[in-house]
Formats: sequence, structure tokens, C-alpha cells
Amino acid sequence: MNTETKKLYVDRVEDGVIIAYSIEKTEYIFSNEDSNIHENDILIANINENNEVVSVIVLQEETTKRINTLKNRVKKLFNKRG
Repeated sequence: MNTETKKLYVDRVEDGVIIAYSIEKTEYIFSNEDSNIHENDILIANINENNEVVSVIVLQEETTKRINTLKNRVKKLFNKRG
């Protein structure tokens, strides 16, 4: 089975299903068998020839950086004085 490795960004987790996007904006929907996957996680995913996610690894360091960046953006947005 041939697979391709892609970086995915988790948009949301709903009812045991993960909705994630690649940098090219391709949507991937797959089962959340690993309950340690959350919204905003960054994953390395193996995608098969049917464009299905067959395995994932959470990139914890990149995820932490992304979450901190998002928190800082929100903080700056709400701390602006108009």
C-alpha cells in the first residue's frame, strides 16, 4: 500500500470524527480513535491512494507554538484601545 505523508491542521473534532485540512486546503475527515487529538493540533498523516488518512502523529511542539500564537493574537485584539 502506497502512502503519502502530509501535514494536517485539525479544524475541529465532532462526535468522534476529526476534520482536518492540508496546507493546500484539502479536507480530510477521519475517525478519532486516538482521543489525544484536539482542535488546533498539527499532525503528520499518512494518506493512502484513496485519499484516506491511515495513521497520524501529533506534532506536539508545533501544536504548542500554534496555540500560543493564536492566544497572543486574541490577547492583542482584545487589548487594543479604540
